[in-house]
Amino acid sequence: MDIDGAGRERNEDVDDDSGEERPDAVLEPSELATVAAERTQRIRQYLKDRQARREVVTTTRTPLDQVVDWVPIESLAPNGRVADPPGEDGFDTEFLDHPADGNEVRPAELIRF
Repeated sequence: MDIDGAGRERNEDVDDDSGEERPDAVLEPSELATVAAERTQRIRQYLKDRQARREVVTTTRTPLDQVVDWVPIESLAPNGRVADPPGEDGFDTEFLDHPADGNEVRPAELIRF
């Protein structure tokens, strides 16, 4: 992809005249490994940065061993408006309120994220 002078992305894989795609570029195994390692590092850094912005108060595990971070509701709704919880026909999250072996139940003043 290339960004033109107006800040738009341009897909260089499409031939503008015929609408046919150009063949994919073939990378050498060493180049492919380097590209994959760089991409993995960027993803890891993004996730670390995103986690650092969260106000995680505590972390619990569900009976299915899923990790749940608990954050103050104000951190997700700075204007004070929070979406209504799902109705009776919505997703059942009751299992999140029961701790896995050796873990604590969620704090009452927090919401799961």
